[in-house]
Amino acid sequence: MAVSLPVFFLFSGQRLRGLLALLPLAVALSVAFPGLNGVYVTLSEQGDAAAALRGALPIVWLGAAGTGLYGLVWGFVDKRWRPTTRSVRVTGGLVLAACLILFTAGATLFVERVGGPVEVAERKLEAFKTDDTSGADQSRYLSVSGSGRYTLWKVAWQDFASHPALGVGTQNWEGTYYELRGQTGGFARQPHSLPLEVLSERGVVGGALFFGFLGVCVATGLRQRFTGLTSEGKGQAGALVAAVAYWFAHSSVEWFWQIPAVTIPAIVFLALLVAPWGPESGPASLRRPLRVGGGGLAILALLVFAPLFVADRGLAWSFESKDPQVALAAVKGAQAFNPVEPRLAQREAEIAKLSGDWDRAEQAYKRAIRLNPEHYAPYAVLAESCMVRGRTEEALRYYQKALALNPRDTELKQRVKSLQSLIAGESRR
Repeated sequence: MAVSLPVFFLFSGQRLRGLLALLPLAVALSVAFPGLNGVYVTLSEQGDAAAALRGALPIVWLGAAGTGLYGLVWGFVDKRWRPTTRSVRVTGGLVLAACLILFTAGATLFVERVGGPVEVAERKLEAFKTDDTSGADQSRYLSVSGSGRYTLWKVAWQDFASHPALGVGTQNWEGTYYELRGQTGGFARQPHSLPLEVLSERGVVGGALFFGFLGVCVATGLRQRFTGLTSEGKGQAGALVAAVAYWFAHSSVEWFWQIPAVTIPAIVFLALLVAPWGPESGPASLRRPLRVGGGGLAILALLVFAPLFVADRGLAWSFESKDPQVALAAVKGAQAFNPVEPRLAQREAEIAKLSGDWDRAEQAYKRAIRLNPEHYAPYAVLAESCMVRGRTEEALRYYQKALALNPRDTELKQRVKSLQSLIAGESRR
């Protein structure tokens, strides 16, 4: 919000109306926040989260109903009465003065209680680097880190620095994370930052395409905003740019962009920014080819992504099914649609191992290694399979390979050490 709200008020042509629209939302959120934060605290303390959620929901529903009613009344009045230009300017000036007074008072109080901006920034940066979780027991917003993001981002930047042109490849950040993560443990599949993920896995080429796409869409919308839009259109353009700014800022520090309900609106807003804001223009002879081309691109996108979606559903079904044979069939069907996904091979191996089919499990693990040779996990589980079947020396080789790819894993170190001692003892006998 600290990024998107200034963007809105900078580019919007209806700042006062925007403030009036945001006011009830801010009030509703401030009223609902204690209850919502109470759900987080209850979860952190392993309490009755369901009861806490039931207690918070009525306030959420009332807030939503209240803001909706506010909007209906506003729309009804707005259709029948408009204030004079003079009254709008006077009101806007008063609101601006009130905001300045509140900001000054808040800044003064902040400095007295917390410290100067530079001092606070230095403390927060140090806490972020050291993964300081203080304050997390009261609210997730009071903890600067607690999630190891500094290490996640550091590894992503190292990937980009070592492979600047094309990056390390899609989903290959995970492999280098286990190798370079330092003392931070835990499981992670992506660096919790979309810009860093793009740069680390796709390099300058992917970064130019990604940031260029965003820049062209936003620049086109802003060009239209400053070239002839009405006051209403300028307000809409400011809202769209602010919404995209919110999505980009949030995606830079969090992984929520992977949730369709978060990113699809942002894609729609980007499309609206580049769409013509007025009567359809251009020669009629060009409209039909453009529409046909757009339809062709949409069909191509469906043909590309549909197999990936089907494969993902097959993987999900393999976890949901209780019958090992049905689960194996689901995985095999998914592999037919996406034969280069290592997770499918690894899932096949897990199901085969549970069914006692060790030969099939080992073949599937080896296929997973071929598809993703830089990830330690398939080597480790294949080593376990070798141990079960009495091939100790082969198990040691796979464990050593896994340890080379994940050198900070204490469990792998212990297993390698134990196997080395066991083999040495057998050779002495």
